[in-house]
Amino acid sequence: MSITRRDFIKRIFCGSAGLAIGFPARQIDRSIKPLPSSPSTVYFRTGSDRQQLIYNTLLPLEDTVRSTLGNRQIIIKPNFVVSGKPLCATHVEAVQGILDFLKRITEQKIIIAESPASGDAMRCFDQYGYKPLEKEYNVQLVDLNAEPTIEIGNIVQSDGSLTRVRLIKTLLEKKNYVISVSLPKTHDTVVATLTTKNIIMASPLRPGRREMSDKVKMHGGQILPQYSEYLTKNMFLIAPLLLPDLAVLDGFEGMEGNGPVRGSAVHHRVAVVGTDSIAVDAIGLKLMGIEPRYLQYLKWCGDAGLGNFDEKQINVVGADVSKFVKKYKLHDTFETQIEWIKKMSNDGPPSPVTF
Repeated sequence: MSITRRDFIKRIFCGSAGLAIGFPARQIDRSIKPLPSSPSTVYFRTGSDRQQLIYNTLLPLEDTVRSTLGNRQIIIKPNFVVSGKPLCATHVEAVQGILDFLKRITEQKIIIAESPASGDAMRCFDQYGYKPLEKEYNVQLVDLNAEPTIEIGNIVQSDGSLTRVRLIKTLLEKKNYVISVSLPKTHDTVVATLTTKNIIMASPLRPGRREMSDKVKMHGGQILPQYSEYLTKNMFLIAPLLLPDLAVLDGFEGMEGNGPVRGSAVHHRVAVVGTDSIAVDAIGLKLMGIEPRYLQYLKWCGDAGLGNFDEKQINVVGADVSKFVKKYKLHDTFETQIEWIKKMSNDGPPSPVTF
């Protein structure tokens, strides 16, 4: 099953990719990562100071980032979700740790960009303490919803129809070096959200109030726990275009229960970083005590060779992860979210996969 699925997915993502997702392949401006031929390395540390923890965890990647950055524009993508809920948002100290690290590598102006699910991005930057970064560091704060978009098709809706969504080009373009920084949180639709979903679900446009958000279309038309399968499939469909260049999981303080907004704090004091966001998230799930099979979009990305999701193919450098596992309380709707997964005959996508 896995070999057939991988061959199928490779055909979708390569020459026929443009037809599969609704626009010419030549317009896809972000490199699709090759199938990994070796284990992925991630770096894991614990600490009592968030900013210093992120900085220290990134240090071993200095040469790697320097060699792959080139003259690309750095985009740091935090995760806010909504305004007025500091616990759900990427803490500014985590971003400061990244900026301190990047000062060792480049003097370029760095863009910090966000596309919240609701609320104004610039208001969120103000509420969550990001505005002072413009004076403290050489950065620019950007509202991704004001950036140009490209439209794609074949996004599955709950009634079985297909629709089109607009994706923000900033996150698609290979001229940009995208860094995803987010905290580990439980989720109301797909069990958990970490660094990969932070980029994938930032890309659909959230237009004005009179028009349905393209993020909602990604959920199948409504944000409901029973629509987990639709969000999972749609995220997997566009994932090859959106995987970040560098993933930073800030687990200094996570969220359990009714995340990604209304959950409770978990004082975890951990950080995981790497250039393979699928591998980073796999280790993040282990730290949260969540079964990997419940994150099917990550599992499918691993099967497709977009990263390593199997822990056996992940080399963890640093402390012993197993000693820092905290079993996060899952969302109240967890059982509803995974009903479709329980009905699957195997761990792969239902056959046929709906694109």
